[in-house]
Amino acid sequence: MQQHHLYCENKIATPGSIHYYSLLYTTAEQRTALTAIYAFCEEVMHAVIDCSETEIAIRKLDWWYEELGRCFRQQPQHPISHVLQQPIEQHTLPKEYFDEILDGVKMSLEQTVYEQFDDLRLPCYRLGSVPCLLATEVLGYQDRTATNYATDLGIALQLTRTIHQLRVAIMRGQLMIPLTDLEQHSLQPESLINNDNPAHLQALIADQAKRARDYFQRAEQHLSKTDRKTLLPLRILANIHLALLTAIENDGYRVLDVKTDLTPLRMFWITWRTKTGGLGY
Repeated sequence: MQQHHLYCENKIATPGSIHYYSLLYTTAEQRTALTAIYAFCEEVMHAVIDCSETEIAIRKLDWWYEELGRCFRQQPQHPISHVLQQPIEQHTLPKEYFDEILDGVKMSLEQTVYEQFDDLRLPCYRLGSVPCLLATEVLGYQDRTATNYATDLGIALQLTRTIHQLRVAIMRGQLMIPLTDLEQHSLQPESLINNDNPAHLQALIADQAKRARDYFQRAEQHLSKTDRKTLLPLRILANIHLALLTAIENDGYRVLDVKTDLTPLRMFWITWRTKTGGLGY
């Protein structure tokens, strides 16, 4: 079983990664459970991303739908599924949440362009909010508004990741910015592919960052005082991603030609400040 745990750790929580710092102040049981959940998300997403042929990607995704069924029948085959057994039973994690994540990955295969932001809410919910909802079940909460917190936080995290990984997504043929937003800034999808009209592109990405910040703020309004300590790992994730947005802003929103990342020292400082109450979020 130890090798299964190591597989999950190496997949998502290596030293210096965002999840590594978000899990610093968890119990051993919580860390194992959350690492397995996040590793599941990463594994199924890359099962598709790493495929150059759609047909093969679909077959891989179909295998994961089947594996999820085996996992909930306590007949797992994959290392991540083995580790998920205990948290699923201990926290009564619903299979529907994991199905939602797979459905979100499937959407990335079936749809590469979105007309307006409302069309993006569902994939953001499935790939961003659902993992946060699973995390709240593992961490525990007292106020039912914690689920609203997790929902809005997950959308904020997914929007931030979309900005941060925009260049890579475009190279894969995915446009994760609504067409109506491009039109508002007199841009076409080709503008992002060719990285032209830098001033308009900067304004476009700035608007995407503002939308993400708005969702972080909405999430904060749902977080009760009684759950702030319990949901510390999610608050750390929030603050690190907010800092990443600030770093992208300081780089002039040039996400199509500049790779902006936070140093491990910076992320550790944010983690410590979040735990000690030094940051507002």
